[in-house]
Amino acid sequence: MRKEKVFVYEFLSGEEAGGGLHADVAVEGLAMLLGVTEDFSVAGFNTTTIIKSRIEHLSGEFESRGVNVRRASFVEGVDEADYCLIIAPESGGVLYSLVKEVERRGKVHLGPDSTGVTLTTDKMKTLRLAEDAGLMTPFTLEANGVEDAVSKVEEVGFPAVFKPIDGVGCEGVSVAWDEENAERAAGLAVRTSGNGRVIVQEYVEGVDASVGVIVGEGGARPLTLNAQLISHGNEGLRYEGGYVPLKHKSRREALKAAERLASSISGLKGYVGVDLVLASRGVFVMEVNPRITTSYLGVRKIVQENIARYIFDACTKGTTPRKVKVKGGAAFRKTHTIIESADWKVSTGKDHFIVCHGKNTKEALMKAGIKI
Repeated sequence: MRKEKVFVYEFLSGEEAGGGLHADVAVEGLAMLLGVTEDFSVAGFNTTTIIKSRIEHLSGEFESRGVNVRRASFVEGVDEADYCLIIAPESGGVLYSLVKEVERRGKVHLGPDSTGVTLTTDKMKTLRLAEDAGLMTPFTLEANGVEDAVSKVEEVGFPAVFKPIDGVGCEGVSVAWDEENAERAAGLAVRTSGNGRVIVQEYVEGVDASVGVIVGEGGARPLTLNAQLISHGNEGLRYEGGYVPLKHKSRREALKAAERLASSISGLKGYVGVDLVLASRGVFVMEVNPRITTSYLGVRKIVQENIARYIFDACTKGTTPRKVKVKGGAAFRKTHTIIESADWKVSTGKDHFIVCHGKNTKEALMKAGIKI
């Protein structure tokens, strides 16, 4: 019996140009690619990917997991497949362009369509959609250029968060605690933005979290509530990793908020990530990632069913899982040193990404060397 062909493409791993993102983001992309392709292979699909020449020595990591590594172009990979799944940054229209090409070539994308990507790439549009769905969002203003962004702080107040309007992860995001830092924070966001458009947002104090959601035709099913570990530095915010599941008094409210938002946005399907802040005054929606997110690497370790099968069924049959069973805990992070206790790891050389699984979250965090 012929296996259905799935082509998984991760932009930073497959694009020879390499993109303009920081090098440490590349190891996250590679880790997501390895995890997703492994899951599709285990689920019984003929799974193929392409990786650029600089990391061609890692082909064995994929092949040992039953994944085919091809020396081909993106278009060739799409044409040879029955289904495609794209992992790419939203910034600069990269994800949109790749998904649009998949659609143009008549193939099914196992993720949001180009409309869904458009609506969620623009952070301002996403926040408006969240408000339309009756959800809480931070007070946010849009700005164009550094001077305009700095002027918006008068209305937003300090501390203020500056973000590229189409940024990915923590790239270009920073907090200005006072007037002295505002111009620097605005400049970082503007430089990172592809078009100079940024948002200036009230700082919401709370727990940084995310929810992985499976979206089908009939609605959405949240999988887990995940903790995000984010550090503050001179060059802005930095995503360090996370752990799952996150136990919090607002867990149920957070899962419902993610479900409501994901099911209300046109064009979303498959796996998407909803970023939240769990504050004392409620759950705030921050943004929606219309793609596989880094947290997937922890979620896949504790969800008892194969998430790749969830994704495929949601995108081809419109169905979502009736019930999600989880077991144990998982912690994941970037590191510059090999951690022998890691259950799963991938390396680009000096950068490593590890995932540690335990019978509970505490054990997983200890194995990963994460203190909270």
